[in-house]
Amino acid sequence: MFMDKQFISIIIPTYNRKNTLAGCIDSIIKQNYPASGFELIIVNDESSDGTYEFVNEYIKRLPFKSRVINQKHLGPSIARNKAIDESRGPIIAFTEDDVILDENWLSKGSRHFNNDEISAVEGVTKYLNTQKPIRRLEKQYQLGFLPLNIMYRKDIFIKIGGYDPSFYEEKLNTYFREDIELGFRLLSSGQKAIIDPEMVVYHPKQYQTIKGAYDHAKRYYFDPLLYKKHPALFRQRIESKKIGLFRFQRPLHYLSLASLLLFILTIFNLKFGILFLLTNTGYCVKYEIKNPLDYFKLLPLPFFYLWYFLKGCFKFKSYKAII
Repeated sequence: MFMDKQFISIIIPTYNRKNTLAGCIDSIIKQNYPASGFELIIVNDESSDGTYEFVNEYIKRLPFKSRVINQKHLGPSIARNKAIDESRGPIIAFTEDDVILDENWLSKGSRHFNNDEISAVEGVTKYLNTQKPIRRLEKQYQLGFLPLNIMYRKDIFIKIGGYDPSFYEEKLNTYFREDIELGFRLLSSGQKAIIDPEMVVYHPKQYQTIKGAYDHAKRYYFDPLLYKKHPALFRQRIESKKIGLFRFQRPLHYLSLASLLLFILTIFNLKFGILFLLTNTGYCVKYEIKNPLDYFKLLPLPFFYLWYFLKGCFKFKSYKAII
């Protein structure tokens, strides 16, 4: 039997993904970590696909302590915070309902908490069935505080206030940046977080559709709020991408501003239209669009992005985030 101080609470918020959730739970079953050493808490965010009934039946067969919590559709931040309230582990492990965990995930991550100076450990997330990291353009082992592959000391998590539910908008049915905002509070409080490249999870390929690209661009609505709360860290850490020999901050943002300017210039001089069309290749690279026909479907994306970004600026009164 594990000592209480070594016990881990795995927390998964879920919404209408019962099929992928089953795969995630299966990968938890395969962990080379004693079943007496962890529990699983799933928070059902008012799914409409029968998730609650499915999970309630599924967990009866699990060899470790498990339970499912129901809540109204309030987003993942509130779901995770609610699970913390009901967890009993001093170590909290967050993952997501479409993720497959490496069998060593718990053992690799938990070992760092023998060091009292470490408050959080983030792993490396790779695309499913490949060895390619999903954060391919960022500095190697840069902290992102992604909640699909991270562990926290519970007492520190509670001390800094947990996830901020302001980063969820029900009317837009979207959320973003609640993870890095928590990470910024952790760092600002003087706590230490590290990356463990051996703590690995696998995520399905992202942006499989044009709709997926637009849905992702809409999430930047929350960037002005993040800037308002943490202006210095936002400038330093948000979207630092290396492309070739050059490093860029917020490439999607400045590319969108450039696209808007070139579009306006094209109205007065068609020669600028070529440059406007060329900027679209940047979005194709980001969203890994390879079908030539889809190239043209992304042409409105910079305006879509800027529309939601500016909505966020007005909503949160955070206008300096524009530049």
